[in-house]
Amino acid sequence: MLADTVLGALLVKAERYAIAGKRTARENVGELKEYWALPLQHRDAFHERIRAAHRRGAIDVKWSKQGGDDKTVEKIAVLDIQALAGFLGAKSAEAELREATELLSPWIDRSSRVKEILDRWAQGMKVRGQGPNSARSFADALRVLDALALTPGEDQVVRRISVRLFSNSKHIEKLKRPLDLLTNDTLLAPARKRLELFNELGLVKEPQPFLAAGSGVLRLQDDQNATVFRPFLGVAGKTIIGYSGDPAWVLSIENLTTFHLCSQLSAARDGLIVYTGGMPSPAWANAYSKILEACSPSIQIFHWGDIDAGGFRIAARIREIVPATHQLLPWLMDPRELPHSIENQEAEPATKSAMVRHAMRAGWPDLAAGLDERRIEQEAIEPRLPSR
Repeated sequence: MLADTVLGALLVKAERYAIAGKRTARENVGELKEYWALPLQHRDAFHERIRAAHRRGAIDVKWSKQGGDDKTVEKIAVLDIQALAGFLGAKSAEAELREATELLSPWIDRSSRVKEILDRWAQGMKVRGQGPNSARSFADALRVLDALALTPGEDQVVRRISVRLFSNSKHIEKLKRPLDLLTNDTLLAPARKRLELFNELGLVKEPQPFLAAGSGVLRLQDDQNATVFRPFLGVAGKTIIGYSGDPAWVLSIENLTTFHLCSQLSAARDGLIVYTGGMPSPAWANAYSKILEACSPSIQIFHWGDIDAGGFRIAARIREIVPATHQLLPWLMDPRELPHSIENQEAEPATKSAMVRHAMRAGWPDLAAGLDERRIEQEAIEPRLPSR
C-alpha cells in the first residue's frame, strides 16, 4: 500500500532527524504524483490508513480545506516514532539498537571493536551494510572468536567447530562479513577474501601440511626428526617443536606454485624454503616461530609474496612471527627491482594506500616509499633464490 510506503519512509527520516537533533519529519503528500494517480477507491483506502495512524497518536495530518468528506491529505508529520513503528509492525531504530546492545553486552567490555560498531549504529550509520538488525550474526561471530581463543596456536576444521557451536556445519561460513569486521585493521579497511580471513583466524577446511624444502632437520614431537629434502617435505605443523641446521637463508613463499618451482632449483639446498599457505594460520605461525628461534641471528630471513595489498598484509603478519633477533627482508617484492615490462595490473588508490600501510607494518619503509601503481602476482616473476 502506498500509505505504508509513505509512512515507512517517514519513519526512516524521523529516526535520522532524531539522531541529528533536527526538526520533526514531514512529508508533503500533496506533491506526490503517486498519490494523485491513485484510483478513487485506493485513495479512500490510503486516507483510512492515514486516519488509523493518526488515531494511534503516531502522526499529525493536515487535510485540504475543501472537499467535504473527500478532503485530500496535504501534509503528514511524525508525532511519535515508537508509535509509528508499532503501527507499521516494524521495530524502530531505537528499539533495534537497544536489542543489539543487550545481545552484544557480554563482549562490550572486552572488545573495543564491538563498542565502535555500536557507536556507529547509534549514529544511524551502517557498517559495510550491516545495521543493528544484524547483531545476532555479530554475536555468533564473537562466539567463534571466543572458541578459537581457547586454543591459541592451533587451527580448527571450520565445519567441525561450526557443528559444535551452532549444530550447523555451514553456519560459520555465513559469518564472513562480521568476522572480517571484528578482526580487520579498522572498520573501514577493505574486506578480506574468505580464504585469507579464515586462514588468519585458524579456520581451515582440513588440516594443512607444513611444507618445507632445502636443508636441515625439523624436530618433531615424540623424539622424531624429519630431514628436509628436495623437492620438499610435508609434516603436520602442530608436531614441529624445533629445527636443526645452518641454512644460509630462510625464505617464506606465499604461493604454492612458486614454492614448488623454487624447491627444484639447485640453490634450494643452501637454504630453507617454507610455504605459508597464503595467509599464515595460527598453527603455521606457531611452527614457523619455533623454526626461526633455532636459527642463528646471522641467518637472513626473507619473505616473497604478491606485490598487492594481500601480499603485503601477509608480509606484515610474517613480521609478527619473526623473532626480534632477526630482521625480515623482502625478496623480489620491490617493483623498482623488476622489469617494467612484467605482467601487472594497476592498483586503485585505496589498494596502493593499503600496500604502503602493510609494507610499513612489515618493517620495509624504503620499499613502501617506492611502491607505484603496479600490482604484480608472484607467478609472473621468474623464480630465483638468495645467494649463499
